[in-house]
Amino acid sequence: MRIFWCTVDRSNRVAPHIFKTLLDGVSRIAEVEVESKKFNMLTGELCKAIYKEDYYTGKTLDPIYINQHFDFVFTDAIFAFNNEEWKNIKIPKVLLLEDLHGELVQYYSTVAIDEFKFDCIFTRYKNPSKKLLPEIYKTKVKWLPHCINENATDYGLNKDHGILLTGSLNSNVYPIRSFIFDRLNGESFFTHIQRPEETVENVNEWPSGNDYFKLLNSSKISVGTTSIYNYPVIKLFEIPACNSVLLSDYNDEMKELGFIPNENMVEIDVKNLCNQVKSILEDDEFREKVSKNGYQMVHENHNGRTRAKQFLNKIKKI
Repeated sequence: MRIFWCTVDRSNRVAPHIFKTLLDGVSRIAEVEVESKKFNMLTGELCKAIYKEDYYTGKTLDPIYINQHFDFVFTDAIFAFNNEEWKNIKIPKVLLLEDLHGELVQYYSTVAIDEFKFDCIFTRYKNPSKKLLPEIYKTKVKWLPHCINENATDYGLNKDHGILLTGSLNSNVYPIRSFIFDRLNGESFFTHIQRPEETVENVNEWPSGNDYFKLLNSSKISVGTTSIYNYPVIKLFEIPACNSVLLSDYNDEMKELGFIPNENMVEIDVKNLCNQVKSILEDDEFREKVSKNGYQMVHENHNGRTRAKQFLNKIKKI
């Protein structure tokens, strides 16, 4: 299987591993050539120079070359490769969609899908895609959930934080996060780390990469929520992967992914939140059982190698 992979370098984002983990997994088991463009996520500007790093070859998007040497072409960043050359690519074209809300749906539907005629569309989120993507594209959609970075693991750190909440408190998008903050702020066992605006000046203030994973690992309980879009975001996988108890809202898609309340995660009790958290913090046996089960489930079912195999198996059926 030979793949021409078009992506952007997201190294100045707070979570670049969200996209790179799948690429790393696929590169271990298939022949992958990567075109990566340096995209400044802080300013929204695409740099003219192609960025080369590791196996990033920096070849130009040449349809003749791609058609002759590869089995399919893949992109997780069509906005960076939005040009007429896509129309001249004759091998199967594959697109990965991250978010599915707002103006993105219209953009993907018209520019990426109608104009460039993608043969397969991967989405991180199964159930939202059924509601948000136009009916005509649903036969092309394949579910490919998030996978954890190999550095999201148990570092054996002391559990210095009782319950940890990280990220934005935008109540229009994350109402449950805001609810938790309002109920627990001021409690000695509660820690909140606000995600900064992604600017050049303060992007490094946010713990990212291994620092972020270690922060989760040092927390007895960590909050993860699906937002108003019901997305099972990558944080829901990373928290148990780092041996912390996942406290989250719950939906059918999480059930399909293997999350089970009181077995490998805890569903938020909005009517009795403070007492619920105190009870979990006081019950070492329950907490250790849930975190252990969550750790095993995520590392066995949602690692990069497993997701890469699933990805290739789905591609072969096109």
